[in-house]
Parts: sequence; structure tokens; C-alpha cells
Amino acid sequence: MKKKQVFKKVATHLLKQNAASTDESGNQCMYKNGRGMFCAVGVLIDYEHYSWDLESNPADSVALVKALEKSLGSKITGKDTDLLICLQNIHDYASVDTWYEELEDLAVLTFSKTLDEMGVPA
Repeated sequence: MKKKQVFKKVATHLLKQNAASTDESGNQCMYKNGRGMFCAVGVLIDYEHYSWDLESNPADSVALVKALEKSLGSKITGKDTDLLICLQNIHDYASVDTWYEELEDLAVLTFSKTLDEMGVPA
């Protein structure tokens, strides 16, 4: 998995979507909510490799990793899943109005670059 490329895609997606991907009640985060919204990991999964059964799986589960590997066309390592879990936690637990700062902190910590330096639009 190309971490910088994945990070940039996820960060750009989250900041553009500017809302969490949840079920209709707004209580449960979803990889793909069926209404055009995707979480940090869900945006990486192609529809051909997605099924509703994935919704009950954590980002580091065997089923989800397989769907990600097929979608991204590369092996997912433990370090890759660590980054994906961090991105997922931003989506699931941080307030949307803090996503930029959370993603910025993760970019600096992981890549020693700001979002701007990584080419992520504000």
C-alpha cells in the first residue's frame, strides 16, 4: 500500500465530504452508508469488493483487509492497518470541525509533512 497516496485520498475525501458516513439514525458509522457517503476506510473499497457484511468488521479484520487489498491492488501490512485505523478513528470519533487539525497532526506525525505539503486541499 502506498501510504502517502492513501492518506492523501482519504484526507481529501473526508475534508470534501465534511460529514461522517453513518446509518440513517446517525448513531453508527458505516464504511459506505448507501446514500453516497464513505468513511475513511470505505472510500478505499471498490464497490465490486464491498458487501454489507463488511460493516460489522473492524478496519484490521481479515475480511476488510482482503477487500482493501483487492481494491488497492497491493498487500496490506500491519503498519498499513495502523494508519488506516488512525484515519478511521478520526472519522468515527473526532468532531467533523476538528478533522482538519486531526489530519494535520497525523500527517506531521506519520510523514513529517503538513496537509498543504502533501497536496491535500484545505
